[in-house]
Amino acid sequence: MTLNYLEQYRRLLSIAEAGIFYGKDPFDKERYEELQKLSLNLISHLGNEPIEKLENIIDSSEGYPTPKIDVRAFIKKENKILLVEDLTTKEWALPG
Repeated sequence: MTLNYLEQYRRLLSIAEAGIFYGKDPFDKERYEELQKLSLNLISHLGNEPIEKLENIIDSSEGYPTPKIDVRAFIKKENKILLVEDLTTKEWALPG
């Protein structure tokens, strides 16, 4: 049986990120952060990449580790276009 180490390390990293994102208990979050560091270290050694580069990639992503997909709709009726206000940015956008 051939082990795909990168796939397994990435899975460990995903579990750690989910735990950090959803964890409520500070002690659990601390353990997930340690698991994240260990996973990044293993991936770094396997891929011969500096760990700082991997940490930058992880730091730039937000939320649960899944593909981020956005769907919007263009709705026009009687020469009017439906827009919604973003609660965070207060900008107007297509509903989605």
